Order: sequence, then C-alpha cells, then structure tokens
Amino acid sequence: MLPGVSAQNAQVFKTDQVFMMAHRFLVYPNGLEFTLHVRFRNPEDYQGDLVFDLHGPRSQPLSDDFLRLGVMLADGTKWTNLERRWQPKHADDRPKQPIIGFRRGGGGEDSYNMQYWVWPLPPAGPLTIVAEWPAFAIPECRLVIDATELRARAADAEAIWPIDAGTPHCVEND
Repeated sequence: MLPGVSAQNAQVFKTDQVFMMAHRFLVYPNGLEFTLHVRFRNPEDYQGDLVFDLHGPRSQPLSDDFLRLGVMLADGTKWTNLERRWQPKHADDRPKQPIIGFRRGGGGEDSYNMQYWVWPLPPAGPLTIVAEWPAFAIPECRLVIDATELRARAADAEAIWPIDAGTPHCVEND
C-alpha cells in the first residue's frame, strides 16, 4: 500500500539548544506513521543515544535526561513512552484499544529521526503530541495536529498489488 501524505508539520518545542518537530505523516486506511525530528544546536549538549534512551530500559526514578513523550487522540485515548508496548500473546490477538508504537529511528551527533505508528486511524479531531525534557528545561509542550485532515489523506492511499499477473507494468511520466 502506498500511503496518502499529509503536509502538516510543526514544531513541538524550540530552545537555544534543542528543537523538535513532528512531520512526514504517512496515512493508510488502517493507521498512520509520523516522524519526530530532534536536532541539537551543539552535538556536545547531548551525549546519549536518543533512540535507545527513549525506548530502551529506563531507570527509576526517571532521570532528567529522559525525554518524556505522549500522544492523545480526540477520543481521549492516551499513550506515553513510560508505558510498556502492547505485545500479542497469540498470532490472532488484536489490541482492545488504539496503540501507538515506536517503529524505527536513528541518528547521532546533532539530529535524530524517530518514526511512530498509530493504529487504527485516529478519530477526527485533534491529535495532540506532548513532550517534556527536564535536562533542557523544557516544560510540558503540546502540539495539536488535525486528525480530520489526516483521515482525508487516507483516501489517497493506493494499493500496489494485485496487478495483472505476469504482465509487467511500467509507469509513464508525463
């Protein structure tokens, strides 16, 4: 499936040291993927591995270096990176509520990109991304994305297969 694409993007927070934005909303009929981009003005300001630090083992109590993330859907469903990820017990298990999960990410030195999957497609209304980072004196910040527009982009998603079996298909550019 090729996704529909939303042009929405906005900064979650920005200081003289660090910046975070949400962008690259890829929308499918059954959910969406988005990217959180974090950039440091000076690479030496952060010496960890942000992807591991966000999603790996956590110390208790949480250190100030831990970037707290959350997502809230219009129906009140919430997710934070403080929660354990949903794991099916059987192959045919389906979650009882929407899930938001880390898919992949990478970076180093001065920038990181982390992709998150939201299932199912969020309800119409606000999709709120929340972040707080004590190490950089960032209080709880909220970014609201229009999930109604995201849902409209799901109609732009396009099936790749099936095509006529055995018949090569070339896409011509105009």
